[in-house]
Amino acid sequence: MHLTSAWGLFSSKAIDTGTKLLLEQIREYPPVNRVLDLGCGYGVIGLVIAARWPEAVVSCVDKDVLAVETTEKNINSNELSNATAVLSPGFRDIPIGPYDLIVSNLPAQAGNGAIDELLLGSFDHLKNDGVLIVVTVAGLRHYIKRRLQSIFGNYNRVKLTERHIVSEARRTTENTFEQTLN
Repeated sequence: MHLTSAWGLFSSKAIDTGTKLLLEQIREYPPVNRVLDLGCGYGVIGLVIAARWPEAVVSCVDKDVLAVETTEKNINSNELSNATAVLSPGFRDIPIGPYDLIVSNLPAQAGNGAIDELLLGSFDHLKNDGVLIVVTVAGLRHYIKRRLQSIFGNYNRVKLTERHIVSEARRTTENTFEQTLN
């Protein structure tokens, strides 16, 4: 697989260590039908998934026009007919779900409010038994654990390194966010 980036996009010179860590963990997952790569950048996570699981429909979403244009070029150059790139601030204009899997390299610099919006939106757009898997800087590990437990009612630390943590949460029918609020 050959991916190109553009100046100004996150980790434009090489795939960052957090994204690599997330991709290593996703390798262990069984194939799914619908995937959302939230904040796709130039498409690394979503397009690797699309190539690995050709039957899956993968939507790569970003709020940055340059990111979406670059992802589209990478989709075309790698002939990935099961992936699309969509311009959307957060969940506003994403393809209709629900999704089996939502993946993201969460932007630590965005702040807790923005991260909360992404986590809450993920809960709303996952199907029952769907999984959210994210990578963050290790310094956010306690915050992410608290928020995923609060929103999803569960939390799993998939992998922790000195610099990054991969976390997951599963939407279940037993515990909905509305129940968590009560």
